[in-house]
Amino acid sequence: MKSKSIRQIRGDAGELAVQVQLEQRGWTVKNLNEVRRNMPNADLVAEKGDKRVLISVKAYGVFGWISGGGLSKKVYEGRHLFNKTDSVELADFVVFLSPATQISKDELPTDWRFVVVPVEVAEHLFRVHISAVMNKPKKDGTQRQPAGAVQDWIGPGPKPNDWGPDLHEHWAMYEDNFSILGA
Repeated sequence: MKSKSIRQIRGDAGELAVQVQLEQRGWTVKNLNEVRRNMPNADLVAEKGDKRVLISVKAYGVFGWISGGGLSKKVYEGRHLFNKTDSVELADFVVFLSPATQISKDELPTDWRFVVVPVEVAEHLFRVHISAVMNKPKKDGTQRQPAGAVQDWIGPGPKPNDWGPDLHEHWAMYEDNFSILGA
């Protein structure tokens, strides 16, 4: 059996961390990977009272940054970054995780920052970032190609580079905001 990469291990740990946070807040949570590995669009389904939400979890290993996943030509041309697959079950929220302290990229965080965002808001904020970065030529003057991971700065402090606008204040209102899920 093939061993998991640090990225896969981090993803599993992030899903478990979100599940624990939700259960501590009275939600009943099912990890959709128990139904099918890499379920399209959502990782967790959470229920509380008559409220049911589907959640996509994006765990990233670099302090102060979150990742929305990969940028492809299709995403650049307008395909959704989240809820990419046509499905009856679409994520309502994205929970982004970032290490709560500085750690090595190859280390697994033991403490996380949680950024709980409606999927439409996450899509919009990452689109602002993608547009700004892709419309800025590379240092040699050539056009950028849509490839690689899409990350954004959540702080602390101002963005440490000039890759796209500094949106960390927009993300800040969603940090640890599990109440946004309702119920």
